Amino acid sequence: MSIIDSILNDKDLVSLPNVAMHLLNMLKKEDIDVREISRIIQSDPALTMKLLRVANSPLYAQQKQVTSIHQAIMMMGFSRLTNIVLGISIFSRFWFGSKKGASELMERFWLHSSTTGTISKSIANKLRTNFKEREFIGGLLHKIGKLAMIQYDVNKYLKVAMAVQKFNVSDILAEKKIFGVSHVEVGERLAQSWKLPEELVTIITSYIKPETLESNKELPALIGVSSLLAEIYGASFFKGLPPGYDIESDNAWKVLSASFSTLTENGLDFLTDDMEDNMVKSQGFLDAMKA
Repeated sequence: MSIIDSILNDKDLVSLPNVAMHLLNMLKKEDIDVREISRIIQSDPALTMKLLRVANSPLYAQQKQVTSIHQAIMMMGFSRLTNIVLGISIFSRFWFGSKKGASELMERFWLHSSTTGTISKSIANKLRTNFKEREFIGGLLHKIGKLAMIQYDVNKYLKVAMAVQKFNVSDILAEKKIFGVSHVEVGERLAQSWKLPEELVTIITSYIKPETLESNKELPALIGVSSLLAEIYGASFFKGLPPGYDIESDNAWKVLSASFSTLTENGLDFLTDDMEDNMVKSQGFLDAMKA
């Protein structure tokens, strides 16, 4: 059995909650019944409460308070809502099912992931492009392989973190040295076992190297840049960036700026002028999830 098979040998790990599975299946249908969506979500009271808290958090800044799932669908749209539900379901599965000794790593991981998602939303708005909330869920899940590795052996992942900090190596190199595989490889298999949309699988496999994609590079590049910004601005998760790392030299930045002239014209400052607000929104999302 390969190391990835061993990591993913947890039946709870490789199956999404029923509500998330139902919604993903409904995405494939041409005709979508809002009442049926509401019924599916409301069948899980804990999920319903978290969804309403997130919908009313600073992350979405609704002008009117959202008090029901039907209202949330009407105000936010089915695609956006589905992605939020998917994120909440996966967050809850890992957070509350985390093994002993993993809570500190989980806290730090989800801060990085939610910050990446929040920054991605902010950048997408500034670039006036619509990724239908995939920028946020992509930020939440881009390093999901790391969580599977933590679940599998938290002590081994602590050794990864120590190697990154002590020897100034990248997370990929440290993971391959200690686990024999990287979080990208594990994340790809996990996403495939969940039957996630191909766009999300591509983010997980290519946010580090979007330049290798033949098409649709922009969203993985956006997640890659946002992840780097999260690392630098106080929400790091053992990436192993050298001090003073120049984001504008990174391939993800080059791909993104090649598609959006606004970045070439305005540079990195255009994206970082609201980082404090992004950190507040990210923490608001985590507070809503854990309440």
